Amino acid sequence: MAIPDIESNPKLAKAVAALERNCGPIAREVLLESGRQIPSEHICRLARTSPERQRYRMEGVAAGRLRSINPCSADHVFDTVSFGEVVSRLRRARGNLKRSLDLLSERGPHVLSSDRIGSLALEIEKCLQLLPRLQRAIAHLPEGEDVIKRYRSKQSTKTPTSTIRDVVKMIPGARSFLEKNVKDVESVLAEDCSLRIEDATPTQTERRDTERELAEIELAIDGLNQLLSERS
Repeated sequence: MAIPDIESNPKLAKAVAALERNCGPIAREVLLESGRQIPSEHICRLARTSPERQRYRMEGVAAGRLRSINPCSADHVFDTVSFGEVVSRLRRARGNLKRSLDLLSERGPHVLSSDRIGSLALEIEKCLQLLPRLQRAIAHLPEGEDVIKRYRSKQSTKTPTSTIRDVVKMIPGARSFLEKNVKDVESVLAEDCSLRIEDATPTQTERRDTERELAEIELAIDGLNQLLSERS
């Protein structure tokens, strides 16, 4: 992208400035110095997302892991606009762990190599360590009133089809969801993010949903640890 293109488009210039501010020198490298032909709409779209997602996309393109800076639904990072998204990530983390447990129970952990068992065990241990941090952080958030149900889960009628290969993705994926929750809630408490405390205040229903999801995640982790210990 050429500098004149930016100078003649104030909206694009503002987007580039935001990306440079949040991503550092890598933004200029990817956008201006690499010779890549990046659509201006992709730049503006990325600039409207969180700094975390911006860095994820920029670093991925610079390293050759991603083909485009354009954000997509497959990204492992998500922007938080309400506490309901914390609950949503917990559901996805629980789903990943329970499907992994079901697959390993059905096929047996012997289908995985010892190295793979070791790496998955480390991911599961990270999940377990994140749970008390998340519980403590949420406990310090003020409780909102259940006047309006701000979040409603989408009940899927389809059961995802997974294979044993998916286990090596689903368990790290669960860890990623938990890490994002811990980071976001702790950032809210530290007033170090753009999300207002009113938006991050969990309702009574959301607190109950959170407690239930955390309990089910712990059960899935216990089951996975038991299975993997049999193989190691």
